Amino acid sequence: MTTHKALIGALPLIASALGDKYGVKVVFGNYRTAATNGDTIFMPNLPLEDKAVGILANGFIDHEASHVKETEMAVFGRKDVKGLRKHLLNIVEDLRIERAMMNRYPGTKKNLARLVEHLVEVGFFSLDDDMSEADLLVSTALYCGRADVLSQEGLYDLADKSEERFAKAMGKGPMVKLRALLKSAESLTSTREALGLADKILAMLKEEQEKAEQQQQQQQQQGQSGDGQGQDDDSGQSDDSKGSDSSSDDSDDDQSQSGDGSNGDQDDQDDSDGKGKGSSSQDDSDDQGDDQGDSSDDKSDEDGNGSGQADGDDSDGSDSGDTTSGDGAGGDEDLAEALKRALEASDDDVTIKSDMGDVIADQLKQDLDEVPQDQIVMCDPSEELDVFGHQPPVQRSDVRRESVKMRAKLIAKIETMLRERTYTARSGRKIEGRKLSRVAVGDPRIFRKTDEKRGLDTAVHVLVDRSGSMNSGNRIDIAMKSTMALMSTFDNIKGVSSAASTFPGVTRLTDFHQNVAQTKHRYVPSVMGTTPLGEALLWLIKDMAERQEKRKMVIVLTDGQPNDPGLCHRLIKRMGKYDIEVIGIGIETMATEGLFPTSAVINDVRELPNTLFNLIQEKLVQ
Repeated sequence: MTTHKALIGALPLIASALGDKYGVKVVFGNYRTAATNGDTIFMPNLPLEDKAVGILANGFIDHEASHVKETEMAVFGRKDVKGLRKHLLNIVEDLRIERAMMNRYPGTKKNLARLVEHLVEVGFFSLDDDMSEADLLVSTALYCGRADVLSQEGLYDLADKSEERFAKAMGKGPMVKLRALLKSAESLTSTREALGLADKILAMLKEEQEKAEQQQQQQQQQGQSGDGQGQDDDSGQSDDSKGSDSSSDDSDDDQSQSGDGSNGDQDDQDDSDGKGKGSSSQDDSDDQGDDQGDSSDDKSDEDGNGSGQADGDDSDGSDSGDTTSGDGAGGDEDLAEALKRALEASDDDVTIKSDMGDVIADQLKQDLDEVPQDQIVMCDPSEELDVFGHQPPVQRSDVRRESVKMRAKLIAKIETMLRERTYTARSGRKIEGRKLSRVAVGDPRIFRKTDEKRGLDTAVHVLVDRSGSMNSGNRIDIAMKSTMALMSTFDNIKGVSSAASTFPGVTRLTDFHQNVAQTKHRYVPSVMGTTPLGEALLWLIKDMAERQEKRKMVIVLTDGQPNDPGLCHRLIKRMGKYDIEVIGIGIETMATEGLFPTSAVINDVRELPNTLFNLIQEKLVQ
């Protein structure tokens, strides 16, 4: 038996099947790009096959189906959700919903992982050398969040690189805290909680900015205090040096134990007029002076290099210094300004797309632009159109003779082929009483056996062309009457499930669970449009793939060449590969001969019984 997965081999069918699997409506059409309104996913028409387009289309449906099922869209509609807050909400909510979708449908993880790898490969996910602080923040949150929360290996390298650049530009402390907060998205259960986490990230960054500004102010104050102390020390040293000539011999010991800059003896100190760097002539009893000197030395160690953190070395100072300025590219002033610019960025300042749906849609549009137009197919011709018109439907009485005649011939043939054969055998459980006499002559064949023939177990779908050309002569009338006759015949054959539809704008005449008596009012001989047979077959493949019968058959009634013969040939070949038998019946035309593997022509509904009987009798019972 052909599997559902095998039949759904074309991209439009795979995408549509994904929507069905998730319980989300997917609509195809001439849309410029993919989109969703929160309830329905709108997809552009797709080619039958294209690896890149397939990755993007499936990824978009996986992602947006997550939104449809999980996201409270009203939160995104709030007036205060804008700027950087909205970008962070996009990132966090995407992490939350995709993780939930992966838990519900494990196959989603593989689809989304392939999607991310493709976006990295084509350069959509990247790090520009000259990106702003706001763009760097959004990129880092996007890449690190997906790497950590969704374990998307395709982003591991970009996550590490963005982390390094962020730490250099805005501090290692904020980077560590950002990654920890993003990781907590694993436990979120609602869109409101996602917004709360986005706000925590903003609050953390604001706090880090204020710490950097405070440390900047402290360093400025310490620098000013150090300059003033240095002047006082110079003045004191001058006075001391002038008085050193009249000092006692004990001062020699004091001088030998004084400041860091003293390398010579007392005579050297005298020659320098007391101006040696770091020297002191104060007495041991001058504790305050010694303490002041030590404090000045400590400050000199902190401020002596100018910026204090210019080389990116770790500082042994306060906690705030460790988390903010200790690992940045510049001093606290640079870090504070970088964080400020990121936090004050407007929507226009952020050029990075934070909404994964927008990312996929943009890349899908680019990839579809590279696909030749003749390979794009109308993927969803099944919208309900007013194709029944105002004409009266054909009457069952008009086709009763043909349907009765055809049904009688088919049933007789089927019964002959499926009739159970009874015979006698040498062993068994049931004795054939009429054959007991055989025992007397040594014949052991007295047990009754029955050959069990399998039932039909067949699904038949009749597809009727009602394009404008069918208005010629009485073609549409022949086609509609023939369809009603076929459906009336199949209604009375056990083991055959049947349905009928028309195209363009594929519309059901009779569904599999219905009969002609219930739907006779739909068999209206009206016409419209062109002949998009390929798109109708594409829809029909998906419809037949959902059937559980062991055998599947499609009967197409048409009068001419389809819009895209190449597409039809590819689809009919695909259908044959997966055991869907296709029969073409030309209405007053020989055009079906080169298109269908099995075909015939009728010019009047009265020719249908014999023609169709010859075509399908063996197919039904083989």
